[in-house]
Amino acid sequence: MRFLRSVIALLAIIINCIPGCVEPYTPDEGETESGALAIYAHLTDAPEDQVIYISRSSNFLKPASSPEEYCFAYIERDDGWIAYFAETEPGYYVLEADSGYLSPGLEYRLNVETPSGDTYQSSFEKMHASMEIDSVYFNLETILGENDNVRSDGIRFFVDFNINKEAGTYLLWRLTETYEFHNPNYRGFVYGKDRRMRELLPEESWRTCWISSVLPDFYTLSATPFSNGLYRAKDLNFVSNQPQYLFHIYSLLVHQYTLSEGAYVYWRKLKDNSTALGGLFSRQPELINSNIRNTNNDSEKVI
Repeated sequence: MRFLRSVIALLAIIINCIPGCVEPYTPDEGETESGALAIYAHLTDAPEDQVIYISRSSNFLKPASSPEEYCFAYIERDDGWIAYFAETEPGYYVLEADSGYLSPGLEYRLNVETPSGDTYQSSFEKMHASMEIDSVYFNLETILGENDNVRSDGIRFFVDFNINKEAGTYLLWRLTETYEFHNPNYRGFVYGKDRRMRELLPEESWRTCWISSVLPDFYTLSATPFSNGLYRAKDLNFVSNQPQYLFHIYSLLVHQYTLSEGAYVYWRKLKDNSTALGGLFSRQPELINSNIRNTNNDSEKVI
């Protein structure tokens, strides 16, 4: 037994003495180019304004916002009906809500003409009917962090929904959380125009506020292996009780979307890429192809 412990100790020493194989990565000039057209368009049949964002990619060594202004953007339906977007602020284009235009069962294509004269076009995508959410609920749960000795208590949310193969078989969930936050009861001060410091009055000091944000995580599911009926306990986000999330009031808004197969594959690849950089033996992130192209230059990369 002593011999075994000695061998393990020796191996530990040898491993610790091996020179590190992690080196800084310096991209070449071609990988730092900026200026690729990037279009974010997620259109639904919800009775609300549809918003798309058009920009140019920046050098990731010097990231910066670069909205693409003065574009001509419109949606083309497979029956020839066209609806136009209006630019409301740099890079943001809005199609006013019209329940009669974006309808399940029909196909749509996005067209964008830039000020330089280039025309970009997506493939036609079918808009699928939505599947009905039955219920959203949570259970108490304890998870282990990256260090297995660290445990975190909290709640895990779940969703039950009705599968309808006629509507589609691929789903996406996006979540928006809202919670009540109480600021510490510290004394507050303000420096006025008279160059004097004065203490904040109680009526000027906000102690309670509400924080709302769209969660970066998203969830997907292929219902292909399942038959029509109620799908139970699709797991969603975990909320820890360590910060103030659960101290007072917490609310979760669940958006459920029915996707085409191509859109499902796109979101799955995004999910895989977001978890690809977790350790030494993680795989390389995958380059995700866009369904938008330059109609006069198929070799141009469009994000």
